Amino acid sequence: MASPVGHSIAGMIGWIASGDFRQPKASRLLLWYLTAANAADLDLVPGLLLGDTRLFHHGITHSVGAMATLGLMLLLACRWVRHVSILALTAVYGSHLLIDWLTADFVPPIGATFLWPFSSDDYHFPFSIFLNIERRNLWQWPTLVHNLAAVLWECVLLLPILGGVLYRKTHDA
Repeated sequence: MASPVGHSIAGMIGWIASGDFRQPKASRLLLWYLTAANAADLDLVPGLLLGDTRLFHHGITHSVGAMATLGLMLLLACRWVRHVSILALTAVYGSHLLIDWLTADFVPPIGATFLWPFSSDDYHFPFSIFLNIERRNLWQWPTLVHNLAAVLWECVLLLPILGGVLYRKTHDA
């Protein structure tokens, strides 16, 4: 699992790529993108309340089925979200799946049910690009150092993409 920082940078990339950053209420629209980028991790909440964040994590919220459901819900609610790109928000939700697919995972079951409802199998990319975020022993120094390194690595990988998309969108011919 990647950090909310990495997912939020992906949300900002989508916000800029969609052109919604140029809208009159751009900061409100950014909140939609940040929410969509992190929404798949809402499955952590029930486990957090029960004392183990791994109980429900990487379930159906981390799937193309959940992504399609979000897109359909936004489409049905379009009169409230008419100033935001529904396709871009759905793609940003999908960026969460992509980043988690590329993130190191050491806690069985490895991967997530990304293809639900078509398959209940867990999938993970053959090698990891992003470091995992450790959630056990959260306030111990080794965990803090590891998680800080993971967040910094996400920034190293994703901020240049954000900068490139911003440059491209602000310097269009």
